[in-house]
Amino acid sequence: MNEQKKIKLGIFCPEPFLGGEMVYINSIIEVCSEINNIVEIVLFTNQEFSCSCNRNNISVIIYRPEYPRYSHNSVDRIKKCILHLLEKSKFINLARKRLPVDVLIFPYMSYDLLRIKNPYIINPQDLRHKHSASKLTLRSKLSAMASDILYRRVMMRASSVVVDSDYNKQDLIKYYNVPEGKMKIIHSLPDITALKSLKEFKQQGRINKYNISDEYIYYPAHLIEAKNHLNLLDALRIIKEKHGEVIPLILSGGKQTLLSRIQERAKDYGISVRYLGYIDYTDVILILKKAKALVFASLFDPYALPIWEAFYLGVPVVSSNVCGLPEQVGNAGLLFDPNNINDMAEKIYRIWIDENMRKELVKRGYDRIKNLTLENYAKQWERVIEETLDMAERR
Repeated sequence: MNEQKKIKLGIFCPEPFLGGEMVYINSIIEVCSEINNIVEIVLFTNQEFSCSCNRNNISVIIYRPEYPRYSHNSVDRIKKCILHLLEKSKFINLARKRLPVDVLIFPYMSYDLLRIKNPYIINPQDLRHKHSASKLTLRSKLSAMASDILYRRVMMRASSVVVDSDYNKQDLIKYYNVPEGKMKIIHSLPDITALKSLKEFKQQGRINKYNISDEYIYYPAHLIEAKNHLNLLDALRIIKEKHGEVIPLILSGGKQTLLSRIQERAKDYGISVRYLGYIDYTDVILILKKAKALVFASLFDPYALPIWEAFYLGVPVVSSNVCGLPEQVGNAGLLFDPNNINDMAEKIYRIWIDENMRKELVKRGYDRIKNLTLENYAKQWERVIEETLDMAERR
């Protein structure tokens, strides 16, 4: 990047979700604050999130989005129609506004992208809506069509599209014809600074408050259907019936839509399941560090930050084989079919009883993440920001 050019970078996250998305946003803030040419980072966010930003080169602008966070299932249809008509209008540039930065990073899809003039980089996370079962009502079909129109418009206007996996990249090409040259694969990092400080931390005193067992498997994920908790419980039941082994399972995360069903099923099966709720990130890391294995049972995820965290902490991984997860895990973990509870049970039991395998997977995990450093992450983001600004200047 030109040494003479000083950049004001905006990170647009007015409605961030708790959990992995916050970790992702914080990692971008951390690496971009170390790039020499970026003299200021402006965070466009809500009041709740702004209090966590205390770096010298970060300022906060409270931004109230004109449109709610992007969703394919629950949105204002009238706003969709207005946005579409406005986008078609020759007066669209009069309606757009310029934020006080040189370039914007959007860590998720947002309607407000169609109302902003700045060049932007977007990470659309995933195309979960294209893979979930669609409703057959006329209303839901019209909603999906409107959503796709808006999604395509946002992708067309983006200067760069950052994805976390080749799986996500191929999805965008397949469903929205996003030019391959516009996309960059940058593997999202966990909170490296926190991991470094906690890796050698003697955690037992801090996590004693949870009263968890000495040996357990851990699954940090929202309690929603897509995370596949119920099949995981069925797999633990099979292990109990087939091998006489009750493997304690620790869960944490928000969105508790499945909590009552999980608790009822665990009681019926006579298996050990503890749900800790939405807990502090430090506690997530300390509980993961002590786990016998991370189990990631999701039905749909292009990538998963807990897998990188487990590799970094030396925790064996057993994961579902969907979407981009095999690409992420490589040969450093055991993979199972998340819809096949017998396959899941076999892989979990194998990693539970085989100490030599766990040691080998830990070694492979360390090798898997050796290049996932803050320095490399910063270089990748610096190149994308540079290309985005160069492209904006040529227009």
